Parts: sequence; C-alpha cells; structure tokens
Amino acid sequence: MKWSDLIKKGFGPQQVPKPSTGSKQNLGTKIRDNLKPIPQPQTIKYEAHITQQHRGSLYGKWFNAMGIGKEFSTRKECWENLRQVMIDNGNPLPWIVEGTYKEGHAVCYDGMSMMMNAPMYYYIIIKVGDTLPDAASFNPSVDWTTGARVMDRMNGVPYRMDDDES
Repeated sequence: MKWSDLIKKGFGPQQVPKPSTGSKQNLGTKIRDNLKPIPQPQTIKYEAHITQQHRGSLYGKWFNAMGIGKEFSTRKECWENLRQVMIDNGNPLPWIVEGTYKEGHAVCYDGMSMMMNAPMYYYIIIKVGDTLPDAASFNPSVDWTTGARVMDRMNGVPYRMDDDES
C-alpha cells in the first residue's frame, strides 16, 4: 500500500481548489482613451497694495507694497512681510501696521499718539488677479482709538487680530 492510498482512505479524496468567481481573476488591464486629466489644485497667492489716506502722491492710486511679482501663500505671510517692509522703510519712525489680514492702515506713532505730519496709508491684501476697490473711497475700519487699544499701545502690546482670517 502506498502513502497516497493511505492518505485518501484517511482524509478523503484529494481536494481541488474551486475556480475563481471573478474577483481574483486576471482579466488584463484595459486602457481607456477618453479619460479627462485629473485637475491640479489651484494655488492661491496673495499680494498687498497700499494707498495714501489723505492728499499726497499715492492718494487715489494703489501701489504694490512689496513690489511687482512678490506673492505669498497665505494672507498672514503677506501681512507679516508688509509689516516688515513698513518698519524698514520708516523715516524717521517706522510705520505701524494695524488691522486684519485683509485690510487696515499703516501709521506712525510718537509713543502713544498718531503723528499727523507723517504720511498715513491704507492697505489691502487680496488674491492675485482680484480687482482692487476704488482707492479714493477705500476706508477700512481699524480699532485704534478705544481705551483698550490705547492702553495696549502704551504697554507695547501689538495690535490684536483674529488668526483665523487666512
């Protein structure tokens, strides 16, 4: 008696796998010609523009504050760069940028009060390619006269804004 005969008697007939029901069958790869390409995500870039608040050389005109072609990934990055540009170009005191990540003003302070003889600017941070509002009538709302804001300025606290405005 052979081993195979013993195994058949003890364990039954040899088991044969069933044919696949289709989920594991290799049907080959089909390539379709009419597929549309996957759209790439749009990268949104932001830029800052300034205009003068009162009569002056920039009044009624928008000026790209960072220079042509300087774009940023978020409004916050753009605002921080604008803030640094206004500090670096202050003469003799730096311009302080106050407002949100969308709009505000840049003014000079002589300690606690605003210097009225220094040029004052409004700024706007927009998506690249968006249209700018009329510069002569643009007037963003900035909290700089309330008691809390004056006390913050006296204590050296920077302008507060919501971080969720990106």
